[in-house]
Amino acid sequence: MNYFEWFEIPVSLKVDLQQVTRKFMEMQRKFHPDFHVGATEEDQQEMLEKTSELNKAYVMFKNPDATMMYFLQVKGYWSPDQKETLSPDFLMEMMDLNEKLEDGVDEEAAKREVLLKIDEQNQGIEGVMAKDSGEIQESDIKIMIGYLNQKKYLKRILDRLLN
Repeated sequence: MNYFEWFEIPVSLKVDLQQVTRKFMEMQRKFHPDFHVGATEEDQQEMLEKTSELNKAYVMFKNPDATMMYFLQVKGYWSPDQKETLSPDFLMEMMDLNEKLEDGVDEEAAKREVLLKIDEQNQGIEGVMAKDSGEIQESDIKIMIGYLNQKKYLKRILDRLLN
């Protein structure tokens, strides 16, 4: 059973967070080990595992990028071990940025450049995210995968700058 089924919501890029939160609270009461103190150790362990998975699902639904990735995974377009494919133009931009970083460019300026690029990525995906799942085309799938791969790459650079 996938998280969408578990939360009894449609497989979609857009989730109703109020509905997700209500279902999360309902399932917390049902599965949380604190509500099963008289249960066997085996049952308590099962409840702990379900609660852990429930928490992962809830955190995922609260993050639009994670929800997008999971949506693609459920639909069979994405795999966690999938090799990243990045456009040559994007790779050239990142090569230039990495060279700047190696040459000792102002790190604050580099952070702003990466954050600006991330903001551009976010704005570029808004049109796809606004669509209902039934409207999603093959071209939208490619846009989402490209977006996720580029954002992951940019996040690694940003993490390196912040550490």
